[in-house]
Amino acid sequence: MRFQKILLVEDDEETRFMMSEMLDVMGATVDLAADGQECLERLEEEPNKYDAVLLDLHMPRKSGLEALEEIRAHRSDPPRSLHVIALTADTAWHDEAKARSKGFDQIMPKPVNMTSIRNALI
Repeated sequence: MRFQKILLVEDDEETRFMMSEMLDVMGATVDLAADGQECLERLEEEPNKYDAVLLDLHMPRKSGLEALEEIRAHRSDPPRSLHVIALTADTAWHDEAKARSKGFDQIMPKPVNMTSIRNALI
């Protein structure tokens, strides 16, 4: 896998657990964050730690889109150029061009499975 150290940002506890288990089976090292604010705090603490961020779009406190805007505007690189993959069940976002226009590197529609995760991280 191209991305081994993953920050998984997902507010739904069941989805977070399921995805972290799948990533673990694939051999990735996974840290978890429950919302966009926690994501930004982790990236500020350890900007060089992650190869990629899997970022849910719709979360309380700070959405994935708000977090991404701050990541891309960050003064330091990383985290500014981190590979960020949008996670969403919102079909309005299931368009790679739309996701890229907002600054995401990829989109991973939910529900996810081992194949979709593997394809996104290879």
